[in-house]
Amino acid sequence: MKKIFALIIFGCVMIACDSGDIIVTSFDLEDSQLQLCGRETKVLFATNSEDVYESMSLLVSGNEISSEVNKLRTRPGSVEIPLNNTNRLVYRIYDDALPTSSSNPYFCSDIPPSEPQVLEEYKSSTRGVILITTIFRDETNDADADGDGVSNLIEGFDLENGEHLDSDGDGIPDYLDIDDDNDNVPTRLETNPSRDPVVMINDRDFRDTDEDGIPNFLDADDDEDGSPTRNEVNEDNRSTPNLYVNAANIPYYLDRQNAIFLENPVYLENVIQNRRIRTYVELRDFSLIKQDGSGEEIKFVEYNLGFYDESIAVILSRGDEEDEGNEEEPEDEDATEEGEETN
Repeated sequence: MKKIFALIIFGCVMIACDSGDIIVTSFDLEDSQLQLCGRETKVLFATNSEDVYESMSLLVSGNEISSEVNKLRTRPGSVEIPLNNTNRLVYRIYDDALPTSSSNPYFCSDIPPSEPQVLEEYKSSTRGVILITTIFRDETNDADADGDGVSNLIEGFDLENGEHLDSDGDGIPDYLDIDDDNDNVPTRLETNPSRDPVVMINDRDFRDTDEDGIPNFLDADDDEDGSPTRNEVNEDNRSTPNLYVNAANIPYYLDRQNAIFLENPVYLENVIQNRRIRTYVELRDFSLIKQDGSGEEIKFVEYNLGFYDESIAVILSRGDEEDEGNEEEPEDEDATEEGEETN
């Protein structure tokens, strides 16, 4: 409670009070790395057990919020959600520390815990907005945005100008393309240099079966036998493209002596399973009302609650990079619905 009083005093000294209202622009649990629970209604929360036992929790729901357990957002971008009786912020002070379990049932359990006891509680009024902004965290040179085992830098990621390399000209930049050369063999399966000749790129060895100086993951004809790799790969088993094999059990797309001439019209679907994202949560022009009947109200111009990190699946269509951010979340059959109410 000392912290709240300190903020009230600071607000009155530094900022003119209008008709007795107190304006506060900072709070002790700001900029926290948030935890999450809930399904349809999410609870984002941060706790503190230094000097005082306290928590800040935000209930939020809506079309822009994922309905999956342990998921907050479905795509990058920004959205504003009004504060109301459903979407609300709660600040509490307790008589003891909150549970430290990662699941932290205190905030999302169906039955309100009896311990620790709440000493002070403030809830947001029905004015103000929640600003939610989600960005990709894997758009750096060292990251591997498409998860194919090749860094963004090696795949021609251009952080400064945004002119990213697109080796196969399919409209999907290499750093987001699971098949950089459109040969129907995923890039992640074409980089292992353990058995074949290799070529070095940025101090790293990559498989180069035909020794033409072009790594397999950028070579449309990996074995230089005159038949494009995509026509020597079984289209029904592209995730492990080795069903078309010769007598020595070598896949034909890596057999430099023999070729298969078949037309393969199918392209790999460009699904990236785990793009890393970060969601920032900020509240603007709102107030917290003390829940003891006194009517005490603390007004905020803005409050940066913090951020939440997760990953999403995205699909990119050939020739249409704007599809980035469409989510296709894997089914979580083991997940059970958690409670959705802050107690």
